[in-house]
Amino acid sequence: MRLLVPTVLLALAACTCPAPTTVTPTNTEAAPLPSVVAPTEVAPTLPPSAGKKFGESFSWDDGVTVTISKPRTYKPTEDVMFQDKVSQTFIVMDVVLKNGSKEALPSDQFFLRAKTGSREAMQVMDRGAGVTQPKDIVQPGKEATWKIAFGVDSGQPFVLDAHYQFNRQGITFTE
Repeated sequence: MRLLVPTVLLALAACTCPAPTTVTPTNTEAAPLPSVVAPTEVAPTLPPSAGKKFGESFSWDDGVTVTISKPRTYKPTEDVMFQDKVSQTFIVMDVVLKNGSKEALPSDQFFLRAKTGSREAMQVMDRGAGVTQPKDIVQPGKEATWKIAFGVDSGQPFVLDAHYQFNRQGITFTE
């Protein structure tokens, strides 16, 4: 074993890599400057159909449809599992996921992100008010309904981005 380590090191030292080449600019061309500025990223835009008002429905190409009701104020119960400690106002909405596709779909692959004013709105889980994560398998031709709730800043705009599964376009709901 002692002879193996020096032999491996000697073999590695014997390997040679080609010498780096140097490009010398001619009088008519300037040497290229290394770029340290990252390319500007353009935020993806959603088609006009991807923006809906609360209470309106959005359908994907395969017939799966989501409707999120207009927000209503509500008071968290004593069974609240997660509550935004910053907000003084809370809203609740009904989500209806209709399966117009030919396959059974899990309702728990519905992802939400919301904004209240200029900050992220925190989602509330409140078992006492029936605000929990859905766990249904929605068969073709059937629907699942559940409640979602958020802490918001009173008087500020509320915007909700909803995504169902990772391979589908998202939808933005506004007031």
